[in-house]
Amino acid sequence: PPPAGGGQPLLLKEDSKGGAAGPGSGAPFRDGNELQRRQREWRRTLVAFWLLGLLNNSSFVIMIASAKTISDGAVALVFIANIVPGICMKTSAPYWFDRVSYRTRIYACACLMTGSYLLVGSSHVMGLQLMGVALASAQSSLGEASLLALASRYTKPLTQEEKDERGQEHDGGAAEVFDEEEREET
Repeated sequence: PPPAGGGQPLLLKEDSKGGAAGPGSGAPFRDGNELQRRQREWRRTLVAFWLLGLLNNSSFVIMIASAKTISDGAVALVFIANIVPGICMKTSAPYWFDRVSYRTRIYACACLMTGSYLLVGSSHVMGLQLMGVALASAQSSLGEASLLALASRYTKPLTQEEKDERGQEHDGGAAEVFDEEEREET
C-alpha cells in the first residue's frame, strides 16, 4: 500500500537479515526515471527531517525565551522544568524505545507539544504553566531521540557508477518506515 500522504516510499538501509528493505533492491537502476524518482524521494526526506527538527526544537526555545513571562520572580523554576523532564526522557529511552513504534512516538510528541502550548498559553496559575514547560521539555527530548534514531535508518540513493566505485552490490531498496516497523512488530 502507498504511504500515508500519498507519496512514494522512502529509502531505507538493508534490514538485519542482510536483505534490502524493499522492492526493487539489488538491481541497478533500469533507467533515468528510477534514479530521478529516488533522488526526489531523497530530497523530500531531507526536507521532512529538517522541518521536523525545526518544529521539534521550537518548543524548547520558546519556553526558554518566555521564562520571564511565565514566572517573573522564579525564572530558575522555568529553567529546571525545561531541563529535568528531558534528561529523564533521554536517560530512560534505551529501556523502552524498542517497544514503542516511531509512529506512536511522533504522535506522542504532537500531543505533548499541543498540551504544553495550551497549558502555558491559557493558564494563569504558575504550577500549570510549569507543567506545560515540563511537557514541552519531554516532547523536545522524545522527538529529538526518535528523529535521530529514525534518521539512522535512511540511506542516499546511489547511481550504478557510485555503487561500482564503492564496491556495493545494492542500493538499500525502497520501503516505508512505518509499514516496515509494523511488519517487524507482528
